[in-house]
Amino acid sequence: MKSQTKLSLISLAITASLALPVSATGFSISETASTQKSAAVAAAINNQSTVNQTGEGQDVQVSQTGTRHVSEIAQIGNDQIAEVTQSGDWQESYITSEGDGNVITTNQVDDWHIANVGVNGNDNQVTVDQSGFWNTSETTAVGNDNIADTLQSGDQNNSIIQHIGDDNLTQTTQYGATNLAVFRVEGNGNDGTITQDGNNNQAGLVAPGGTPNVGDGNSLFVDQSGDENFGAVIGVYGNDNSFEINQSGFSNTGVVASLTGSSNDIVIDQSGDLNGAVIEFANGNDNEVFIFQDGTGNQVGDNNVAVISGNDNMIDIDQSGTANLTEFETIGDGNTITVMQDGETNYVASGTYGFDNEVSISSEGINNEVAVFVELDENAVTVDQSGNTNFAYVDTFGFENEVTVEQVGDDNEASLTNWGTAQVIDIAQDGEFNLTDVVVFGDEHVIDIAQEGDGNWVGGDDGYFLVDGYSNNLTISQMGNDNLVIGSQIGNNGMINVSQTGDFNTATVYQN
Repeated sequence: MKSQTKLSLISLAITASLALPVSATGFSISETASTQKSAAVAAAINNQSTVNQTGEGQDVQVSQTGTRHVSEIAQIGNDQIAEVTQSGDWQESYITSEGDGNVITTNQVDDWHIANVGVNGNDNQVTVDQSGFWNTSETTAVGNDNIADTLQSGDQNNSIIQHIGDDNLTQTTQYGATNLAVFRVEGNGNDGTITQDGNNNQAGLVAPGGTPNVGDGNSLFVDQSGDENFGAVIGVYGNDNSFEINQSGFSNTGVVASLTGSSNDIVIDQSGDLNGAVIEFANGNDNEVFIFQDGTGNQVGDNNVAVISGNDNMIDIDQSGTANLTEFETIGDGNTITVMQDGETNYVASGTYGFDNEVSISSEGINNEVAVFVELDENAVTVDQSGNTNFAYVDTFGFENEVTVEQVGDDNEASLTNWGTAQVIDIAQDGEFNLTDVVVFGDEHVIDIAQEGDGNWVGGDDGYFLVDGYSNNLTISQMGNDNLVIGSQIGNNGMINVSQTGDFNTATVYQN
């Protein structure tokens, strides 16, 4: 008997440090020797087939019916076809083929199955169909135009498929619980489709031992339904790749980490409760990331802040439900970041470092909080909040940055700290008891604050706003009752314009 390798996903180790890359080997190996069971039933084996062929145009067909089956086929040559069909409770099939135009088909039914297929050559096609309880399939193809199709039905199924070459196609479908499917590739134009239905499913494009998968134009689609699903793309080095992870259930996790390349498309779509998405790019440009989460307790980042490095990337995050959390960081120029949250107790923390980036955050619900940090020049920040007890904090440093904050609802608060030159700040609040804190350092800023409602207040540190610099322009408009403006302006050629409409308004401004 030949010993099998039973694979399971033990852990995904992701460092919390932003300075370090994600360490996510993810899939680790634990040995479960089939020889232990084979030794116990060795005397009961009634069928065993061994076929060795060398030459051209070979055709092997093996059909076994019984309880203890083993089939070994080795072919060297061209135009080979090997087909093995086994029915019973204990089947093992090992096929090794070297040459061109090989077609390998293995069909095993019920209970304990092991299928190992190794192919070296061109135009190879491998199909493994297993149904039962303990299925394990491992397919390795080295060459061009390889097609591997694996279908497994039952519990504790494992499928490892690895292609080295060009224009490879892989389709893996598993039904049951505790399934594992890994697609590894090195080459161009590879496709991978993984579909899993059950609990504790784990699938993805994951490099062995943390080494990178190399290739361009790869496509990976993972569709998981059940609880505690895990889908990952880890250790990919290439361009024009497309990765999509769809998960529906409870406590799902989607990971895209250690990705180096440009013009990649990433989609993570999660439905259920306690969903998590982890994103980290080593470096890349013109990438598009879409994250959709619908449920309770969704998270993007959390302890491991989502990090994207590169230029002209587009990130779109959409969360709907209760207790959503998003924490991300972008490093580079010309990036576009959009976050939309609809629900209660949502939180967004964003850090942007570079030139000409656009950050847009929209939250609707109760107790929403937004914290945005922008460093360097010509960045645009937009925060739109609608609901109750919202809080927005924006900190910018650089030249010609633009900040727009709009809050509609009750008990909203906007706090801004700006360092630099020629920044444009526009704040609009509509509701009750709105508060704006403004602390600005630098020259040639244009600040416009408009409040409409009751109990509005424009202040800053210790209750006083501060504008420190030359040629700054501050305009404050308040409509409502019990409005208060208090603060100071330091510097030459500055202008302050305060307009108040309503009762019990107070404006106290100090200029120096």
